[in-house]
Amino acid sequence: MKHLGLVVATKAMIGALVLAGGFRAVSDDDFARVVLAQKWAAAPKLDPTGSSWLPFPFWLNGMVMRIFGATLDTARVTAFVLGLASAALLYAAARLLLRDPRDAWWGALIAAVVPWSAWLGVATVPELPAAALTVFAIATLTTPRYRWLGSIALIIASLSRYESWPVAVVFAGVSVWDARHSRRLAWGALALFGPLAWLLHNWIAHGDAFHFAARVSAYQRALGASAQAYPLALLREEPEVVALSCVMLIAARRSLPASLPRAAGALAMVLVALTLAAIPGGAPTHHSGRALLAIWLAMAIYLGAGVRAAMRARPYAFSALVVMVMFAGLWLRRTDPFTPRIHETAIGRDAASLTEPVLVEAVDYGYFAIVAASARPEAMIVDRSLDPRGTIPPSSFESIDTVKQRARACGARYAVTKRALGEPLARSGPWSLIELTP
Repeated sequence: MKHLGLVVATKAMIGALVLAGGFRAVSDDDFARVVLAQKWAAAPKLDPTGSSWLPFPFWLNGMVMRIFGATLDTARVTAFVLGLASAALLYAAARLLLRDPRDAWWGALIAAVVPWSAWLGVATVPELPAAALTVFAIATLTTPRYRWLGSIALIIASLSRYESWPVAVVFAGVSVWDARHSRRLAWGALALFGPLAWLLHNWIAHGDAFHFAARVSAYQRALGASAQAYPLALLREEPEVVALSCVMLIAARRSLPASLPRAAGALAMVLVALTLAAIPGGAPTHHSGRALLAIWLAMAIYLGAGVRAAMRARPYAFSALVVMVMFAGLWLRRTDPFTPRIHETAIGRDAASLTEPVLVEAVDYGYFAIVAASARPEAMIVDRSLDPRGTIPPSSFESIDTVKQRARACGARYAVTKRALGEPLARSGPWSLIELTP
């Protein structure tokens, strides 16, 4: 329990440092997910989005919001707590993957501080919990005792993120194979429940079991996005973890953990599936590192055993290697910018106190941050759709007259805009909250 407590405490410290450094969100998806959870909290339904996004994160966050309030702060506290729970789950996975508890502790600590793990441990997106569940499920392939827990973990993960689907296929296949020796292991086939349930829902609701994939592909085509090179992203996004893992793998090739072949096989399927999905545009649109997190977390766990052995044998040489790898990583560091939306959330909080509808100017997808921060999605009326798959209508904010006309049509008395259309009631950066007088 002491090691588990230290892992969770380390994760809490890392999360606090990330937030203190100004990180708030990976992209506008973070805020869009908060808005959808707020809407679910007000009116729960089976499919919270009607889109390609999987439902479990909205069920969970929506239930929390129904108890503690449908605010952006609630979503962020929930994300922080889920980050701690993910760190604990990764420690449990490390205990199954590695024989020595001290190796497991080192591995879980490294997994807690991997940059993408640190960022996603406080972001309002489901990538870290889903990846931790996936790694834990893979770890249960090493023992019959917890295989049923692995199935449950993959059901939740596969209803949260698509990259866990190939792992569910491998998990079910291995479990059926292992059932030759113990019939209870056939329950591992239940790991396929999540993907099959979502395919069935898409077939019933949209007439196409793969409607979600077609939707993502159409969106990427509309954006003109190029296919992600996931094998390259694996190195580019976390060069330190990958480089050190390769060094440790070579150094310990004669004493590799017995659990490694099954874990490596399952995670290799993730990389293959993402690479194939990227060809027609079915992989994530941006920040490719999010989808690779389970691979890096598993690498970090195995790296724990190598780090501990290297520090015992050659502490100075190992320290020099770490420094060299870290400096090399600076040249290969990720290039996709994060999107904190500080000004949007500030003006959204100003609009939260109003009791009447507010018309929001849609300049880009930052409007989700305004709506999320207001905690009133039902009262925040977005001026227009920015979906690139259709024709984007002109903005109503070209002049004060067109704004007032649009406001009368939707019953709004206030507006949030970047344009100088009146004396602001509140201002944050380029954004203003104005009252629309008749």
